[in-house]
Amino acid sequence: MAIRDNNFVLGDPTDGVFNVTDANNIKAETDNYIDTSSQTKSESDLFQMAKTGAVVASKGDFYKESAGSAADVYLLEADDDLADVWRLKNGMRFRFKVVNANTGASTVNINSLGAKDLKILGGDLSAGDLSVGNFVEVVYNESLDYFELQTQRLLPKQITIANGTDSDHDINFTAGNFDFDDQSGQATLSAITKQIDAAWAEGTNTGGLDAGTVAADTFYYLFAIYNPTTQTSDALFSASKTSPTLPSGYTKKKYVGCVLTNGSANIVGFRQIGNLFRYTSLVVDLYAQTPSTTGALATIAVPPIDNIVADLTLTLRETAHNLKIMLLVTNPNETNDAPSDTGKYHLALNTYTGDRYQATSRLVSTSSLGQVRYRVNTSDSNTYLGIMTNGYFDYNL
Repeated sequence: MAIRDNNFVLGDPTDGVFNVTDANNIKAETDNYIDTSSQTKSESDLFQMAKTGAVVASKGDFYKESAGSAADVYLLEADDDLADVWRLKNGMRFRFKVVNANTGASTVNINSLGAKDLKILGGDLSAGDLSVGNFVEVVYNESLDYFELQTQRLLPKQITIANGTDSDHDINFTAGNFDFDDQSGQATLSAITKQIDAAWAEGTNTGGLDAGTVAADTFYYLFAIYNPTTQTSDALFSASKTSPTLPSGYTKKKYVGCVLTNGSANIVGFRQIGNLFRYTSLVVDLYAQTPSTTGALATIAVPPIDNIVADLTLTLRETAHNLKIMLLVTNPNETNDAPSDTGKYHLALNTYTGDRYQATSRLVSTSSLGQVRYRVNTSDSNTYLGIMTNGYFDYNL
């Protein structure tokens, strides 16, 4: 209060008098305090000061960018004069709505108390960590003398994909949220449909290809993407898993799946169940006569990236001889073992006379080139091997 540093009563308390100025200042400051809470002053309500305190406290941590605030240099003032602070203490929290997106390392200055570095997980901010229109919270760390940007994490909600109404060219993306692959934050994506046979354009039912024209017999990688400046999410097709060409302003991305085109450059039909992508029709990868007894490679219909497990159907056929044929299919990065009764094999066919056939299903991890190795125990020109892909598990999601 605006009270001088002296006693309220001068002289002997039993016959002293109040100083007039001090007495009036008590009333004036009390009135001003109550007025800020939009209450009508009442002599009969003895709780108006407490009510005002509750109002002020509710505004206590919301601040706004003041005149002179700019990208990377955030000058903040209280939204209400009574809520402003006169010193910084450990653990103080301040919320504000971003007017200027940051472009890199940033500082925060609360009520002209001095610029302090703004950190995220102990490091400098990256461009776009503060997006226009976002509400953010910073906490003061007194021992390190900087502010820490608080991050809010959404519960995972996977974005899945499916063939669109134009199943040859369109993909439907479900609504969900995604962590940026640089671990700088996350965003949400509304349900959206993108077209692989047209150049990327913002919004649903528009082109989605990042560059060039759609090619035949090619895997295309699908991304959820985000523009920190406009706070807009969208989706994208790219022939590159590691270096998609992002549209202007879209600096954040997350891989969400992959599609395959056929010989006519149309998307092969599929269904997604979590990490499993299953083709609607079996894809024949190999049908070979006299398969290798030393090991040979087959490129199959799975994305040529790491962390893929193929769901394969394997077949053996012997048309003439009395043989026991054993087949082993492995990742090319694994030991090139020979199939045998005392070792391991994925399929065995015992033949006598005439045409014999055997089939099985197996899960086999693939190389980063989308290949498996196949090997049989005996060479015979009447032996035929088939490798077909039902689908695959993608553990990059």
